[in-house]
Amino acid sequence: MQIDYKLNDKFDFPLWLSAIALICIGLAAIYSSTLNNAAASNNFEKQLIWAIISIVIFFVAYSLPVSTFKMITIPSYLLSLLLLAVVVVIGRRVYGAKSWLNLGAFGFQPSEFAKIGTILALAAFLSRRNTNIESFSDIILALLI
Repeated sequence: MQIDYKLNDKFDFPLWLSAIALICIGLAAIYSSTLNNAAASNNFEKQLIWAIISIVIFFVAYSLPVSTFKMITIPSYLLSLLLLAVVVVIGRRVYGAKSWLNLGAFGFQPSEFAKIGTILALAAFLSRRNTNIESFSDIILALLI
């Protein structure tokens, strides 16, 4: 099998390098702000681990075919809407906002999943052929259908 494209055609190096630069700047800021703070002594290590995990997840997602994302678009959007409804009913109040769900010792904010679900749903809608975007209500109706 022969690959008939260049890596530059499929991968945006300036965007990748700017994202890595932002990660490094953020890690440097966390390191310098928590260097002499005993209460936040392991924040830098946690952020470094999550930065490495996110880079690995990026490459895994980048290697998946587009059809995979098309297949999970509607279920992920509906799941994110369901989780947002659940957090209103049984969510935990943190700093005055009811925005967290607890699963045993693990807690998470469904709004983070809703961001990804909404991005996938909008991308699926906007990539349809002959899509006419006349108003915001058309987009909302198309996402609900």
